[in-house]
Amino acid sequence: MWVESWGGGTHRYNHPELLPFSRPFFPPPCCGQCATISSMAKQRNDSPAAIGRPVSQPGIWEAVRDFVPSDRTPLLEECIRAVQNLPGVDAWRPPDPYHLRIIPFDAIRWGLPQTFLKNVPSLRELREAIGSQIGNGLPPKESDLSEANAAALMLALGADKIERIEKDENKTPDFRVWWSADVVELEVTRADRKQTLINCNAAVERLRSEIRSFGRPFDVVIHVADIWNSRDCDQIKISARDCPCGETRGENGRWRVRIVAPNLEGSCDIAGSDHSPGWWAGADGARLFSASQMVGVPDPGSSQPQIRIQYCIPLKAYMNTAANKADHFQGSRKRPFLMALDVTALPGAFESFARDLPEYLMGWPRVSGVILVRGPDLLVGQVIQVGWQWRLFDNDYADNPLPVGMTARIANEPKRKVYELTTGSPT
Repeated sequence: MWVESWGGGTHRYNHPELLPFSRPFFPPPCCGQCATISSMAKQRNDSPAAIGRPVSQPGIWEAVRDFVPSDRTPLLEECIRAVQNLPGVDAWRPPDPYHLRIIPFDAIRWGLPQTFLKNVPSLRELREAIGSQIGNGLPPKESDLSEANAAALMLALGADKIERIEKDENKTPDFRVWWSADVVELEVTRADRKQTLINCNAAVERLRSEIRSFGRPFDVVIHVADIWNSRDCDQIKISARDCPCGETRGENGRWRVRIVAPNLEGSCDIAGSDHSPGWWAGADGARLFSASQMVGVPDPGSSQPQIRIQYCIPLKAYMNTAANKADHFQGSRKRPFLMALDVTALPGAFESFARDLPEYLMGWPRVSGVILVRGPDLLVGQVIQVGWQWRLFDNDYADNPLPVGMTARIANEPKRKVYELTTGSPT
């Protein structure tokens, strides 16, 4: 069986417990093994049968209580009950079969923001929209989840109050957020996987499939600036097939192929451990990686080769959503305006935006800042955690700058706002 991993930036996953999950995950008692985590993280099925459907059974918490980890924290139950208490959820429960030490991640992912928002009266309509979808055996709309997560993160970062703004004929932001005496308007949007990114990933898969067919017993490490350039890809394939182990071939600024011996001990270092060519840091666009490796072979002690591909996609595939919101401004122009951008669907977004967003902000004086939001993600290790990754980009050129009461309050907050679901000491 081939295990594939996709991601962004140049992260080195030396520790499986740091691997972020944004997919349903039900770890077995032996949770922590790399192959198990990688293969289970790939599982996804949004059909009603897969995510659960209304049934004549006890509530969610009562259904899973005997199976969740015994070293659970109160938050785990609180998240599940938060979903159970959403209007319209009724008798929905996660799909069985259940196993000991399950983490019903969909319920956790939907419930975490609700633990912050359950007492916000103006969010009842949003809560009803999310709950009715779940109650009908369907996943909530991603746009609704993006709003819920952005609002919850504001409170998690220390906002005093949040209020959803009723929609009318005029363009309005989604929320008002109070930071002491200052009010900030918050508009939430979600960056979806545009066709550019989908086509790019398909091109990577075609290249990897052809290289895999060569059956070479070595790791193939590739850097390519333009994955759609057929000439470059043809040269990459020839080099991957013919280049001796230990040698490197390439064209400066365009592509490079290295053939190396598999490393059993480093088989989890799927990206970032490879030395990049000098021109790679200056490559245009968002830099992503993809890796695949055979698992479940007869000899578990053997070193199985990997195909590791680092590649770029055009920056516009990431910036379009934010640019559209900046062009079609929905603020009052009387208060600071913060754009919350859900980048969960964009691998490598934090690295790409950090490099290029400040230049865009110079041309967006009506936008006071942009906050990137990813998650909730599940962090699996000895202690299981859930939370958001975030980063704020303050616009120094804004007509209405973000208030000091906000920026000073969140300045020392960790960029991963995570909470423990287990203590790591099962009884």
